[in-house]
Amino acid sequence: MSLHEYLYSQTLSKYDPPFYGLLFSMIRKGDSQNVRIVEAMWPERFEEFTLRYNAPYGVIPEDKWPVDGDGNPVKPPAVLLEPEYVHINVTGEAFAKLDRIKRYAKSIAEDPEDCSSNATHAKHLLLLLEDLPA
Repeated sequence: MSLHEYLYSQTLSKYDPPFYGLLFSMIRKGDSQNVRIVEAMWPERFEEFTLRYNAPYGVIPEDKWPVDGDGNPVKPPAVLLEPEYVHINVTGEAFAKLDRIKRYAKSIAEDPEDCSSNATHAKHLLLLLEDLPA
């Protein structure tokens, strides 16, 4: 492990992620040797990850998740982490509003004629929203 990885773990901890969310992320991102270690230590969670990975939207029957008219699971909302370390669900209209904010902030930040305080604020907004898809 490197200092960078250790410091990154401090940043992740500020978001207070659920343990099994981190475990599933380890399975998703780990190299084959580390994934085998996780599988050996948490075989039930590894099996659950495998089931979810192969299920539509990661929804398994035990979730009792709503289904559409064809009996398929309704897509769960995306979970994003805000800088204030709050989990939010973003779907449909809310995502469109965030996208408009992102585009507006970008236009202000790129306008050299704009006053510096607005440009600074816009650049800060862009940093907050940079993880949103384009």
